[in-house]
Amino acid sequence: MELLCRTAVSTESQANHRLTRDMDAYPWTVGWKSQGQDIAEFRYVKRWFDELSARPGVQAGMAVGSGLGEDPATLSDEEKARRRALLYNQRARPAPA
Repeated sequence: MELLCRTAVSTESQANHRLTRDMDAYPWTVGWKSQGQDIAEFRYVKRWFDELSARPGVQAGMAVGSGLGEDPATLSDEEKARRRALLYNQRARPAPA
């Protein structure tokens, strides 16, 4: 989120442009609650997220394949924890010598 915040500040004058980085980053930010983030702490990211969320093209794009996913409510707590551990809070490791 911090990186997105810095990017959102530096591109404020380009807020109305459809940028490739927006298309790359937006789907990852949609799940900010499940990632344990508070988007309100990053006001520029929140503004960027709200602006993109309001675009009809983004809404249409996010709707594609929406019926193909599984309902997270049907997953066990253990499976949710396993998936969370795979996706979030990973740290870089030094390359082997």
